[in-house]
Amino acid sequence: MDEKRHVNPIFLTQTVIRIIVLNVLFIGSNLPLVAAALLFGPSTLAESSFLFFILSLTLGPSLIALFRSSFKAIELPDAGCYRVFFTTYIQSFSKEMLPLMFIQLVLFFLSFFNLAMSLFPVLSLLAPVYLFSKLVLMLLFPILSLEIALFQNTFQTNIKNALIILFKKPLLPLFTVIYAVFVLLLVNEFPASLLLFVFSLFTFLFTSFSFNDLQHRINQRLTAEKDDLPDEPTSQF
Repeated sequence: MDEKRHVNPIFLTQTVIRIIVLNVLFIGSNLPLVAAALLFGPSTLAESSFLFFILSLTLGPSLIALFRSSFKAIELPDAGCYRVFFTTYIQSFSKEMLPLMFIQLVLFFLSFFNLAMSLFPVLSLLAPVYLFSKLVLMLLFPILSLEIALFQNTFQTNIKNALIILFKKPLLPLFTVIYAVFVLLLVNEFPASLLLFVFSLFTFLFTSFSFNDLQHRINQRLTAEKDDLPDEPTSQF
């Protein structure tokens, strides 16, 4: 990116507007989930595992769309990132979202662990494994969303690449944890932040931290296409 854009008031204003609009689009694309959370409360909704699972099926496509439009806004500020969001959101209701649905399905089954533990106390020995697995899956979700947003790979390759990134680049999951804690503290004082910027700011920052590496991988893909190497990741752009 041209460094002059960082000190350009117009560029900064446009970026803030994009963050707000994309955040609203993300919330709007998950309207059933948002409406249920407002109606029943987040904690009550989380306790209803099946309802939460069904309503959260839009979460994968919307997060893929948010990551791809965030990358596009960073790479080409003059590009139509809103159009990218809508197009990607619609297209992601396909086999693209299968890795994310797999994670959601595993989390759905893990939500019954406490019930199983109450029926079979011996399962309490597996509590550390349960907690670790749940944490890994939740941290994988944004990494996997970004992978799907930018690269066309098989189900297994997407999962493998996301796991490699998770453990080889610990700063990314650490940032996710820190940001989640920041949001929990912020929402108590400023609830409107959920509507204004919380989700899109996360994808902007998350993508920015990986931007150079992502561009390098995309350039590798372009080189691989020229050399007819079909096994290299294929960018969505």
